[in-house]
Parts: sequence; C-alpha cells; structure tokens
Amino acid sequence: MMRSMAMDERSLGEKRLKARSRRWWLILLGAGAAGLIPGFLLGLSSKGDLYSLTMAWPAWIAILLAVTFVVAVTAASWLLYRQVDEHQQQNYGKAAVLAAGIVIILYPAWFILWMGEILPEPSHWVIFLTLYITYAVGSLYYRYR
Repeated sequence: MMRSMAMDERSLGEKRLKARSRRWWLILLGAGAAGLIPGFLLGLSSKGDLYSLTMAWPAWIAILLAVTFVVAVTAASWLLYRQVDEHQQQNYGKAAVLAAGIVIILYPAWFILWMGEILPEPSHWVIFLTLYITYAVGSLYYRYR
C-alpha cells in the first residue's frame, strides 16, 4: 500500500513536470508563430533585399512587426515566468542583470572610443546581439554551475 502511494506521488510529480514542460514549449512556439505572418509579408515585400540598410521597409509592415514583437514578447515573458520555479527565477534574474551590466559597461566605452575616432559608430544590432548572447550564456552558466 505504501509503495503504491509513493508510485502515485512520483507519477503525479512527473506528470506535472511534463505538463509544465509542454506549456513552456507551447508558449515559445506561440510567440515564434506570432511573427510568422508579418515576417512572411516583410520577406515578400523586400524582393530579396531584406537586410539592406539602404532600403526602407513598408511602414505598415514595420508597425505590424513592432506591435507583434512587443505583444508577443511581453505576453510570452509573463506566461513563461509563471511556469518556472523560484530557483529558475533567480537564475534568470542573475542572467538578466549580467546581460544588462555588460551592455551598460560596453556601450558607453564604445561611444567614447567612437567620439575619439578610434572605433566605428556604435551599432544597434551588435548591442542587441550582445545583450541576448550574454543573457543566453549567463542563463546556461547559472543553470549548470
């Protein structure tokens, strides 16, 4: 009888973990899917020159992408935050502080060196990628250390 109860508790915990993992992936897939339509429309409208810095995107697609990005990232972040336990919340918080700290330190240094004509003008996409890559590396570090 005791063994049966222990098996039921373990299987209940495993079921909860599996359901939480499934919700996690559904939220991520939903957030990714939210950008498919405006991204597809942008790809169609750009005529193969999507990443050119000299070609302007159509305003309606830029607005659609910006709104979709803000809504999807905000909603997904809130939903994902509800799926993690306190330990994961603490690790993600540490990774976010690390990423923000790196950007807060590197951007002013880059700006100063640009003003002294030592480096090229700061690039927004490099700063953005630095933030995300640092966050990803920090998350992995705090998760597996």
